[in-house]
Amino acid sequence: MRENSVLHVSLILVLTLVSGLTASSQDPQTAKASTPALQASLQSCDVSRQRTISLNLQDDDAQFIDGLKATDLTITEDKAPLNIIQLETVTNVPLSVVILIDNSWTQSYTFSQAKLAAQKFVEWNLRNKNDRAALVTFAVEATVEEDLTGDWSKLLSSISKLKLEPSTGYPPGPVTIGRTPPIRPTRQGTSAISDAVWASTDGILKSVTGSRRAIVVLTNGQDWTSSTPFSEAIAYAGTNDVAVFAVDMKLEGYTLAGRTALTALAEDTGGRSFGLRKIQDLPEVLKKLDRQVRSHYAVTYCTSEHSARKSPAKIEIEIKNSQLRSAAKRVAYPRLAS
Repeated sequence: MRENSVLHVSLILVLTLVSGLTASSQDPQTAKASTPALQASLQSCDVSRQRTISLNLQDDDAQFIDGLKATDLTITEDKAPLNIIQLETVTNVPLSVVILIDNSWTQSYTFSQAKLAAQKFVEWNLRNKNDRAALVTFAVEATVEEDLTGDWSKLLSSISKLKLEPSTGYPPGPVTIGRTPPIRPTRQGTSAISDAVWASTDGILKSVTGSRRAIVVLTNGQDWTSSTPFSEAIAYAGTNDVAVFAVDMKLEGYTLAGRTALTALAEDTGGRSFGLRKIQDLPEVLKKLDRQVRSHYAVTYCTSEHSARKSPAKIEIEIKNSQLRSAAKRVAYPRLAS
Protein backbone atom coordinates (compact mmCIF):
# COMPACT_ATOMS: atom_id res chain seq x y z
CA MET A 1 0.00 0.00 0.00
CA ARG A 2 1.24 3.51 -0.66
CA GLU A 3 2.65 5.46 2.29
CA ASN A 4 -0.29 6.67 4.35
CA SER A 5 -0.90 10.29 5.20
CA VAL A 6 -1.00 10.55 8.95
CA LEU A 7 -2.51 13.35 10.94
CA HIS A 8 -2.09 13.80 14.68
CA VAL A 9 -5.58 14.02 16.00
CA SER A 10 -7.11 11.69 18.73
CA LEU A 11 -9.55 9.38 20.29
CA ILE A 12 -12.84 8.50 18.72
CA LEU A 13 -14.30 8.51 15.30
CA VAL A 14 -17.43 7.72 13.64
CA LEU A 15 -17.92 5.79 10.43
CA THR A 16 -19.42 8.01 7.81
CA LEU A 17 -22.14 5.95 6.42
CA VAL A 18 -23.71 6.44 3.09
CA SER A 19 -25.99 3.66 2.06
CA GLY A 20 -27.82 2.10 -0.82
CA LEU A 21 -29.98 -0.94 -0.19
CA THR A 22 -33.16 0.31 -1.79
CA ALA A 23 -32.73 1.31 -5.39
CA SER A 24 -34.77 4.28 -6.49
CA SER A 25 -36.50 4.47 -9.81
CA GLN A 26 -35.99 8.21 -10.06
CA ASP A 27 -33.05 9.93 -11.67
CA PRO A 28 -30.74 12.08 -9.52
CA GLN A 29 -32.35 15.38 -10.49
CA THR A 30 -36.04 14.83 -10.84
CA ALA A 31 -39.08 16.82 -9.80
CA LYS A 32 -37.99 20.42 -10.06
CA ALA A 33 -40.58 22.18 -7.97
CA SER A 34 -40.51 25.66 -9.47
CA THR A 35 -43.32 28.08 -10.25
CA PRO A 36 -43.37 31.25 -12.41
CA ALA A 37 -42.93 33.28 -9.21
CA LEU A 38 -39.90 31.22 -8.24
CA GLN A 39 -38.43 31.54 -11.70
CA ALA A 40 -38.84 35.30 -11.39
CA SER A 41 -36.90 35.11 -8.11
CA LEU A 42 -34.17 33.18 -9.90
CA GLN A 43 -33.82 35.87 -12.52
CA SER A 44 -33.71 38.66 -9.91
CA CYS A 45 -31.09 36.95 -7.72
CA ASP A 46 -27.47 37.38 -8.73
CA VAL A 47 -25.61 34.07 -9.20
CA SER A 48 -23.12 35.02 -6.48
CA ARG A 49 -25.98 35.11 -3.95
CA GLN A 50 -27.52 31.74 -4.86
CA ARG A 51 -26.95 28.91 -2.36
CA THR A 52 -28.07 25.27 -2.40
CA ILE A 53 -28.35 23.04 0.67
CA SER A 54 -29.69 19.53 1.26
CA LEU A 55 -32.96 18.97 3.13
CA ASN A 56 -34.29 15.60 4.26
CA LEU A 57 -37.76 14.86 5.61
CA GLN A 58 -38.34 11.46 7.21
CA ASP A 59 -40.91 9.71 9.32
CA ASP A 60 -40.08 7.70 12.45
CA ASP A 61 -39.12 4.69 10.33
CA ALA A 62 -36.60 6.74 8.28
CA GLN A 63 -38.85 6.65 5.22
CA PHE A 64 -38.26 9.60 2.89
CA ILE A 65 -41.28 11.90 2.70
CA ASP A 66 -41.96 12.86 -0.90
CA GLY A 67 -44.23 15.52 -2.36
CA LEU A 68 -42.70 18.60 -0.74
CA LYS A 69 -43.23 21.92 -2.56
CA ALA A 70 -41.36 25.18 -2.18
CA THR A 71 -44.55 26.82 -0.91
CA ASP A 72 -44.58 24.34 2.01
CA LEU A 73 -41.41 25.87 3.46
CA THR A 74 -40.04 28.99 5.05
CA ILE A 75 -36.30 29.56 5.28
CA THR A 76 -34.45 32.20 7.27
CA GLU A 77 -30.83 33.27 7.41
CA ASP A 78 -29.83 34.86 10.72
CA LYS A 79 -33.58 35.32 11.35
CA ALA A 80 -34.11 37.19 8.04
CA PRO A 81 -36.63 35.51 5.63
CA LEU A 82 -35.26 34.39 2.28
CA ASN A 83 -36.75 33.62 -1.13
CA ILE A 84 -36.65 29.97 -2.24
CA ILE A 85 -35.64 29.91 -5.89
CA GLN A 86 -35.97 26.20 -6.60
CA LEU A 87 -36.73 22.91 -4.88
CA GLU A 88 -35.54 19.64 -6.43
CA THR A 89 -36.12 16.05 -5.41
CA VAL A 90 -32.79 14.22 -5.68
CA THR A 91 -32.73 10.42 -5.68
CA ASN A 92 -30.16 7.69 -6.28
CA VAL A 93 -27.38 10.27 -6.31
CA PRO A 94 -23.74 9.05 -6.51
CA LEU A 95 -21.93 9.14 -3.17
CA SER A 96 -18.49 10.23 -2.07
CA VAL A 97 -18.06 8.84 1.44
CA VAL A 98 -15.35 8.80 4.06
CA ILE A 99 -15.70 5.77 6.32
CA LEU A 100 -14.22 6.74 9.72
CA ILE A 101 -13.42 3.84 12.02
CA ASP A 102 -12.28 4.33 15.60
CA ASN A 103 -9.50 1.80 16.16
CA SER A 104 -8.36 3.05 19.57
CA TRP A 105 -8.02 0.53 22.39
CA THR A 106 -11.31 1.84 23.84
CA GLN A 107 -13.08 -0.02 21.01
CA SER A 108 -11.84 -3.46 22.08
CA TYR A 109 -15.35 -4.81 22.77
CA THR A 110 -16.92 -3.58 19.54
CA PHE A 111 -14.09 -3.33 16.99
CA SER A 112 -14.96 -6.58 15.19
CA GLN A 113 -18.58 -5.39 14.84
CA ALA A 114 -17.40 -2.03 13.51
CA LYS A 115 -15.27 -3.76 10.87
CA LEU A 116 -18.22 -5.96 9.89
CA ALA A 117 -20.47 -2.88 9.64
CA ALA A 118 -17.93 -1.17 7.39
CA GLN A 119 -17.63 -4.24 5.16
CA LYS A 120 -21.39 -4.64 4.82
CA PHE A 121 -21.78 -0.94 4.09
CA VAL A 122 -19.39 -1.34 1.17
CA GLU A 123 -21.05 -4.55 -0.05
CA TRP A 124 -24.69 -3.51 0.38
CA ASN A 125 -24.82 0.25 0.11
CA LEU A 126 -22.27 1.33 -2.49
CA ARG A 127 -24.09 0.22 -5.63
CA ASN A 128 -23.92 3.19 -8.00
CA LYS A 129 -21.16 2.87 -10.60
CA ASN A 130 -20.03 6.39 -9.68
CA ASP A 131 -19.94 5.81 -5.92
CA ARG A 132 -16.57 6.27 -4.24
CA ALA A 133 -15.37 5.74 -0.68
CA ALA A 134 -12.27 6.43 1.40
CA LEU A 135 -11.21 4.64 4.59
CA VAL A 136 -9.79 6.53 7.58
CA THR A 137 -8.90 5.10 10.99
CA PHE A 138 -7.93 6.97 14.11
CA ALA A 139 -6.57 6.47 17.57
CA VAL A 140 -3.63 8.65 18.62
CA GLU A 141 -3.16 9.31 14.91
CA ALA A 142 -5.80 9.51 12.19
CA THR A 143 -4.56 7.57 9.18
CA VAL A 144 -5.92 7.42 5.65
CA GLU A 145 -5.92 3.73 4.78
CA GLU A 146 -7.42 4.23 1.31
CA ASP A 147 -8.03 7.25 -0.91
CA LEU A 148 -11.44 7.78 -2.49
CA THR A 149 -11.86 4.75 -4.71
CA GLY A 150 -14.47 2.73 -6.57
CA ASP A 151 -12.42 -0.46 -6.22
CA TRP A 152 -14.50 -2.30 -3.62
CA SER A 153 -12.25 -5.35 -3.40
CA LYS A 154 -9.32 -3.09 -2.53
CA LEU A 155 -11.38 -1.26 0.08
CA LEU A 156 -12.70 -4.50 1.62
CA SER A 157 -9.17 -5.86 1.82
CA SER A 158 -8.02 -2.76 3.70
CA ILE A 159 -10.93 -3.04 6.14
CA SER A 160 -10.14 -6.70 6.85
CA LYS A 161 -6.54 -5.81 7.76
CA LEU A 162 -7.47 -3.16 10.34
CA LYS A 163 -6.21 -3.70 13.88
CA LEU A 164 -6.69 -1.97 17.20
CA GLU A 165 -4.04 0.50 18.24
CA PRO A 166 -2.44 -0.27 21.62
CA SER A 167 -3.13 1.99 24.58
CA THR A 168 -0.45 4.69 24.53
CA GLY A 169 -2.23 7.72 25.96
CA TYR A 170 -3.20 10.73 23.93
CA PRO A 171 -0.57 13.49 24.12
CA PRO A 172 -1.16 16.50 21.88
CA GLY A 173 1.09 16.83 18.87
CA PRO A 174 1.37 18.31 15.39
CA VAL A 175 -0.43 17.04 12.34
CA THR A 176 1.94 14.94 10.27
CA ILE A 177 1.41 14.88 6.51
CA GLY A 178 2.48 11.97 4.36
CA ARG A 179 2.44 11.76 0.58
CA THR A 180 -0.99 10.21 0.19
CA PRO A 181 -3.85 11.07 0.45
CA PRO A 182 -4.26 14.84 0.48
CA ILE A 183 -5.45 15.59 4.01
CA ARG A 184 -4.13 19.04 4.89
CA PRO A 185 -5.56 20.24 8.20
CA THR A 186 -4.00 23.29 9.81
CA ARG A 187 -4.61 21.92 13.29
CA GLN A 188 -2.71 20.57 16.21
CA GLY A 189 -4.12 18.12 18.69
CA THR A 190 -4.87 14.47 19.20
CA SER A 191 -7.12 12.25 17.15
CA ALA A 192 -10.75 12.77 18.16
CA ILE A 193 -14.14 12.86 16.46
CA SER A 194 -14.51 16.53 15.63
CA ASP A 195 -10.82 16.83 14.61
CA ALA A 196 -11.20 13.89 12.23
CA VAL A 197 -14.48 15.19 10.75
CA TRP A 198 -12.87 18.58 10.15
CA ALA A 199 -9.78 17.01 8.53
CA SER A 200 -11.78 14.57 6.37
CA THR A 201 -13.94 17.42 5.11
CA ASP A 202 -10.94 19.63 4.43
CA GLY A 203 -8.60 17.08 2.90
CA ILE A 204 -10.85 14.58 1.13
CA LEU A 205 -14.42 15.77 0.51
CA LYS A 206 -14.26 19.56 0.19
CA SER A 207 -13.15 19.53 -3.45
CA VAL A 208 -15.40 16.66 -4.60
CA THR A 209 -18.04 17.53 -7.21
CA GLY A 210 -20.91 15.66 -8.89
CA SER A 211 -21.90 13.52 -5.90
CA ARG A 212 -23.29 13.74 -2.40
CA ARG A 213 -20.55 14.16 0.21
CA ALA A 214 -20.86 12.24 3.46
CA ILE A 215 -18.90 10.93 6.41
CA VAL A 216 -19.90 7.71 8.15
CA VAL A 217 -18.46 7.42 11.65
CA LEU A 218 -18.27 4.14 13.56
CA THR A 219 -17.41 4.44 17.26
CA ASN A 220 -18.58 3.45 20.71
CA GLY A 221 -16.78 6.25 22.51
CA GLN A 222 -16.87 9.93 23.24
CA ASP A 223 -14.70 12.81 22.13
CA TRP A 224 -12.35 13.72 24.96
CA THR A 225 -9.41 15.46 23.29
CA SER A 226 -10.31 17.28 20.08
CA SER A 227 -8.69 20.65 19.56
CA THR A 228 -11.54 21.47 17.16
CA PRO A 229 -14.79 22.35 18.98
CA PHE A 230 -17.84 20.39 17.84
CA SER A 231 -19.46 23.67 16.78
CA GLU A 232 -16.56 24.38 14.44
CA ALA A 233 -16.58 20.87 12.95
CA ILE A 234 -20.34 21.19 12.39
CA ALA A 235 -19.93 24.59 10.74
CA TYR A 236 -17.09 23.44 8.48
CA ALA A 237 -18.86 20.26 7.36
CA GLY A 238 -22.19 22.05 6.91
CA THR A 239 -20.81 24.95 4.87
CA ASN A 240 -19.08 22.43 2.60
CA ASP A 241 -22.28 20.35 2.22
CA VAL A 242 -20.82 17.31 3.99
CA ALA A 243 -23.42 15.32 5.96
CA VAL A 244 -22.20 13.27 8.91
CA PHE A 245 -23.85 9.93 9.70
CA ALA A 246 -22.89 8.42 13.04
CA VAL A 247 -23.25 4.79 14.07
CA ASP A 248 -22.91 4.41 17.83
CA MET A 249 -21.55 0.89 18.34
CA LYS A 250 -22.32 0.46 22.06
CA LEU A 251 -23.56 -3.04 22.79
CA GLU A 252 -26.72 -4.07 24.64
CA GLY A 253 -27.11 -2.58 28.08
CA TYR A 254 -26.37 0.95 26.93
CA THR A 255 -28.92 3.55 25.95
CA LEU A 256 -28.70 6.80 24.02
CA ALA A 257 -29.62 9.59 26.41
CA GLY A 258 -31.09 12.63 24.73
CA ARG A 259 -29.25 14.75 22.19
CA THR A 260 -25.58 13.85 22.58
CA ALA A 261 -22.65 15.67 20.98
CA LEU A 262 -22.50 12.89 18.40
CA THR A 263 -26.20 13.30 17.61
CA ALA A 264 -25.76 17.06 17.26
CA LEU A 265 -22.80 16.58 14.91
CA ALA A 266 -24.90 14.36 12.66
CA GLU A 267 -28.23 16.21 12.71
CA ASP A 268 -26.77 19.71 12.43
CA THR A 269 -24.83 18.79 9.28
CA GLY A 270 -27.92 17.27 7.66
CA GLY A 271 -27.18 13.66 8.63
CA ARG A 272 -28.42 11.34 11.36
CA SER A 273 -27.14 9.31 14.31
CA PHE A 274 -28.04 5.63 14.72
CA GLY A 275 -27.54 3.34 17.70
CA LEU A 276 -26.45 -0.24 16.97
CA ARG A 277 -27.04 -2.34 20.09
CA LYS A 278 -27.17 -5.79 18.45
CA ILE A 279 -25.21 -6.84 15.38
CA GLN A 280 -28.40 -8.57 14.18
CA ASP A 281 -29.87 -5.08 13.66
CA LEU A 282 -27.14 -4.09 11.20
CA PRO A 283 -29.18 -4.74 8.00
CA GLU A 284 -31.99 -2.49 9.22
CA VAL A 285 -29.57 0.27 10.28
CA LEU A 286 -27.86 0.22 6.88
CA LYS A 287 -31.24 0.21 5.16
CA LYS A 288 -32.29 3.34 7.05
CA LEU A 289 -28.97 4.97 6.25
CA ASP A 290 -29.51 4.26 2.58
CA ARG A 291 -32.88 6.00 2.59
CA GLN A 292 -31.36 8.99 4.35
CA VAL A 293 -28.38 9.41 2.04
CA ARG A 294 -29.78 8.54 -1.35
CA SER A 295 -32.92 10.69 -1.28
CA HIS A 296 -33.12 14.33 -0.30
CA TYR A 297 -34.30 17.73 -1.47
CA ALA A 298 -31.94 20.33 -2.90
CA VAL A 299 -33.14 23.77 -1.76
CA THR A 300 -31.79 26.72 -3.73
CA TYR A 301 -32.34 30.12 -2.16
CA CYS A 302 -31.19 33.69 -2.53
CA THR A 303 -28.92 34.66 0.35
CA SER A 304 -28.78 38.11 1.88
CA GLU A 305 -25.98 40.41 0.76
CA HIS A 306 -23.29 40.12 3.40
CA SER A 307 -20.07 41.07 1.66
CA ALA A 308 -18.16 41.33 4.94
CA ARG A 309 -19.56 38.22 6.64
CA LYS A 310 -17.04 36.86 9.15
CA SER A 311 -18.90 33.73 10.23
CA PRO A 312 -21.33 31.21 8.66
CA ALA A 313 -24.99 32.21 8.56
CA LYS A 314 -27.45 30.40 10.81
CA ILE A 315 -30.08 28.67 8.66
CA GLU A 316 -33.54 27.71 9.91
CA ILE A 317 -36.15 25.86 7.85
CA GLU A 318 -39.75 25.39 8.96
CA ILE A 319 -42.55 23.40 7.36
CA LYS A 320 -45.74 25.41 6.88
CA ASN A 321 -47.85 22.51 5.62
CA SER A 322 -49.48 21.06 8.76
CA GLN A 323 -49.89 17.57 7.28
CA LEU A 324 -46.23 17.36 6.32
CA ARG A 325 -45.20 18.87 9.63
CA SER A 326 -46.97 16.14 11.59
CA ALA A 327 -45.57 13.38 9.34
CA ALA A 328 -41.97 14.61 9.23
CA LYS A 329 -40.50 13.45 12.51
CA ARG A 330 -36.98 14.32 11.36
CA VAL A 331 -36.12 17.44 9.41
CA ALA A 332 -32.39 17.35 8.61
CA TYR A 333 -30.39 20.14 6.96
CA PRO A 334 -27.13 22.02 7.58
CA ARG A 335 -27.77 24.51 10.38
CA LEU A 336 -24.96 26.76 9.12
CA ALA A 337 -24.20 27.87 5.55
CA SER A 338 -21.59 30.01 3.83
